[in-house]
Amino acid sequence: MTTTGRQLHGCNAIITGASRGLGRAIAEAFWREGASLLLAARSTAKLEQVAQSLPPQADCHVSLLTVDLADDAATAHIMSAVILTRGLISAIASVADKIAAAPAISLFIGTIKS
Repeated sequence: MTTTGRQLHGCNAIITGASRGLGRAIAEAFWREGASLLLAARSTAKLEQVAQSLPPQADCHVSLLTVDLADDAATAHIMSAVILTRGLISAIASVADKIAAAPAISLFIGTIKS
């Protein structure tokens, strides 16, 4: 388990819609490049399957959050979970079917970059 050559080593990424399809593929790619992940989706069982399929990585962590992003409060819940567990957010890949609070994500990212 080496960290050399991993372009996202030390980064924290949120992946919504991470339990299948494009979201899962992005999560796997970010993981291979060394990012710690917060995987979010509606199905706990499917998120657990994704997490278990990820090979061990030195200094990387994966957290799971079961959430329905059609709920306005879900975005704030995701942001709080990441900041409390991992610190600043480096990347967000939002591929969930419905995201009610997308403007809140954009506002939050703008706050981090300021």
